[in-house]
Amino acid sequence: MYESVLFPTDGSETATQAREHAFSHAAAYDASFHILSVTDTRFYTTSGEEFERETVKSEQVLNETTAAAPEGITVSAVVRDGNPADEIVSYADKQEIDLIIMATHGRKGVDRFLHGSITETVLRTAEQPVLAVRVQNSSE
Repeated sequence: MYESVLFPTDGSETATQAREHAFSHAAAYDASFHILSVTDTRFYTTSGEEFERETVKSEQVLNETTAAAPEGITVSAVVRDGNPADEIVSYADKQEIDLIIMATHGRKGVDRFLHGSITETVLRTAEQPVLAVRVQNSSE
């Protein structure tokens, strides 16, 4: 049913816990596994020190997620920069992804207003099915 699964991750505890769902779907369907980490450029310039730190963090997240992949799963890992929701949807379209599996932080109130919901935006704008994994008891 699914030939390719996209797992966007920011390396948060919530995303790390949700990745097992993504791995299990990829294994169950013998699907290729795409990991995407987006360096968010909505709040700062792409030429500053903070951007460089965030890009390094994104690369570390990809390395950790790739290392955690079960044997037998074909992994592609990519870092992009930009608006995370836009980059996730764009990547899914260009790579002809069949299923997007991503974590949701479950933010509410002011925190949700200030940070927005990347998962909610992807749910509304992606043409592919999106599985939003809500991890309970997260400290975030």
